[in-house]
Amino acid sequence: METAYKAVQSPRFLVERLPDGSAAVFDTETEAAHSLNAAAVAVWECCDEPTGVEEIARMLSEAGGPVDVSTVRRTLDQLVAIGLAEQTIAPDTAALRRRAVLRTLAAGVPVILTLTASAQKAFAQGAGSGATTTAGPSTTPSQT
Repeated sequence: METAYKAVQSPRFLVERLPDGSAAVFDTETEAAHSLNAAAVAVWECCDEPTGVEEIARMLSEAGGPVDVSTVRRTLDQLVAIGLAEQTIAPDTAALRRRAVLRTLAAGVPVILTLTASAQKAFAQGAGSGATTTAGPSTTPSQT
C-alpha cells in the first residue's frame, strides 16, 4: 500500500492566508510560528483527504505546470515535522470510487422521494380521494 498524507485539522493551528498565496501558521500548543510559501500551501491543501505523493504532484501539475515528485515529498516531510500533516496509508482507490458512486446515488434519493410523493399527491387529487374543503358559511339547518 502506498503512503498517503493527510492535513491535520485542529483548532490549535491559527492560519492567516496572505494575498500572495503564502500562509502564516501559529501553533498554539507549541507557540511556534510557521511560514509556508505558496507552493507549500498548495501541497498542504491537496491533503484534505489522505493523498499519495504522486497524486499530489499530478494535481499540482494539472493546476499550473510540472511539479517534481521529490519536491512534493520534501514539502510533505516538512509539513509532517511541524505537525501540519500526518502520514497514513493510502485508501483503496476502488473502495473510494464505490463510495463516490454511493454518495452520488444517495444524493439523488431525496429528489426521487420528493418526486414520488408529489406524483402520489397529484394522482390522489386527480382521483378525487381525500377530504375536500369548501370556503364559506355552513348551510346546515339549525335544529330548534
